[in-house]
Amino acid sequence: MPTVQDYLLRLGKIKNQSIMDQFASIGNLQVNSSDRFNTEEARKLISNYRLSQKELRLLKREVNLTIQTISKNYITQRVKVGKTFGWSLARGFLGRKSAGSFGMIRRNSITLAKDNALRPYRQINSFIDDTILELDKYKSNTETWLLENKTPSS
Repeated sequence: MPTVQDYLLRLGKIKNQSIMDQFASIGNLQVNSSDRFNTEEARKLISNYRLSQKELRLLKREVNLTIQTISKNYITQRVKVGKTFGWSLARGFLGRKSAGSFGMIRRNSITLAKDNALRPYRQINSFIDDTILELDKYKSNTETWLLENKTPSS
């Protein structure tokens, strides 16, 4: 199962592609229109944005699958609490109420451990969402520039 570091490395590879170098130049599209960019470069930039977004969405799906796998492991542990012979024995010696409170404490600790295990993966998902939104903004700015600076011949 991939770790958080694996996903961060892959996310870094996607973000550090040449498209990230062009993020800073998108402001130049708005300020210096025809000096540095032409419509063909702007179209290429838009297609690069779309490609990066697709890669990020695929990465997000993989992260979600990992989250589901980790969550299922913890759910099976949580369901097993109180179902073993040891718990039956504890119920007999300590009473149903005491054994139930121990079970509740154990289930809560498993839920807390699950939340702690899933937190980094959820942060990665949030970061991926933010990056996709950022790419949408850049793509929109580029498309706007393209529409404003479209020449009749292109």
